Amino acid sequence: MLQGLHAARQANVNVDGGVYERGLNFLQNAISKELAKPKDEQWIGHIQTQAYLAYVLSLEHRLNQDETKTWLNELYAARGELNNYGRALLALAMHHEQRTDEAQTLLRNVLQFVQRDDGNETAWVRTPAQCWWFWWNNDIETNAWTLKAIVAIDPQNDLTPRLVKWLLNNRRHGYYWRSTRDTALTIAAMVDYMQASGEAAPDYALTVSINGRPMKEIRVTKENLFTFDNRLVLSGLHVQPGPHKVTLTKKGEGALYYSCYLSYFTKEEDVKGAGNEIFVKREYFKLVPKNEQVQLPDAGTAASPPGLRPQPLEKTGRTELRAGYTRVPLKTGDAVTSGDRIEVVLTITSKNVYDYLAFEDMKPAGCEPVELRSGGRWAGGLCPHVELRDEKVVFFVGLLEQGTHVLRYQLRAETPGKFHALPTTGFAMYAPEVRAISDEMRLEIADHQ
Repeated sequence: MLQGLHAARQANVNVDGGVYERGLNFLQNAISKELAKPKDEQWIGHIQTQAYLAYVLSLEHRLNQDETKTWLNELYAARGELNNYGRALLALAMHHEQRTDEAQTLLRNVLQFVQRDDGNETAWVRTPAQCWWFWWNNDIETNAWTLKAIVAIDPQNDLTPRLVKWLLNNRRHGYYWRSTRDTALTIAAMVDYMQASGEAAPDYALTVSINGRPMKEIRVTKENLFTFDNRLVLSGLHVQPGPHKVTLTKKGEGALYYSCYLSYFTKEEDVKGAGNEIFVKREYFKLVPKNEQVQLPDAGTAASPPGLRPQPLEKTGRTELRAGYTRVPLKTGDAVTSGDRIEVVLTITSKNVYDYLAFEDMKPAGCEPVELRSGGRWAGGLCPHVELRDEKVVFFVGLLEQGTHVLRYQLRAETPGKFHALPTTGFAMYAPEVRAISDEMRLEIADHQ
């Protein structure tokens, strides 16, 4: 939050100074309180987290107390334990504290892991293959922080345009990267680079042609750099079978960055499940009402007023008539009757520990959830937040441990007809490569006789 408030203040957004100051004071005091404890009792977080905390406090030069100075020295001494994400953060913290030598050393440590592709004129910082889904190992964020560090500490370094091009080439979703988080960090790093390089003041005419036919013409200047319509969408008859040639023509001063993005859908029936790192299996069960007699255990002795002997109860206990359901498995294409209840069971298998995931279960159009209110749930070891939406039920899971987990909810069959339930989709919100889909399900709802 403090990082965001600082960025807003830098952009001349009206931010409540009291809120910002209280947040900084809380963070500074909380860290100072932990540093005052014996070393084995301190709880400040993982060393990568500590580097991030140091960076946030350095934005307002809040590392000037004796204990925080000592803490910063200890982080620098332990820089070998930091990954490149943490080193870039600590390099920026040292730069803000005007400790030039330490900042340059940390930056050199990061740049030892740079790889270049001269043919593509790109460069990037390598990140470990293990635990790549954690925030402190994200390759996009690591390279964005490295770009910020280079621009701040060594702005003449020839790696900066190569890093920019690598980041742009890895924008896989048209106008964003993998998540809101890495997109925001990349844009912030790009802005720093543009201000340092002069790319924030372009003046050129741009023409985009498809198969030799101009489809979009625009002039880009510093006044409209962030507001001009920078998308050309081709759909339907514009995309005929066969090859197509896209030509971009620029006349004037300034850098031009471009990307192409293709999306499509499939018409196949009965889509089959698949997964990467996580897997999800969806099952439907028809809940058939039933009544059953339950024999309770012996009740023991009855309570009695003071001074009287307790009276034994019947040895056989009591018999109760209880209402319940019989779960009948449903296969794809099976039929239920309007008014029937259906239990949806999502079995999730995870190969590793992941955080911040969403599982979107698309429901058949003729069904509605039995529950009426969204909110937190307890579900077999998970504590998801559940949102009941018009077309789907979404489970947000903060932490998914390795192994198998089960999520359940109930639908009520309402509208007669034949319906498709598109596959359940699961994905890590900040590492979309971790994703899975279930099998598609077809369901018929018959009118109640």
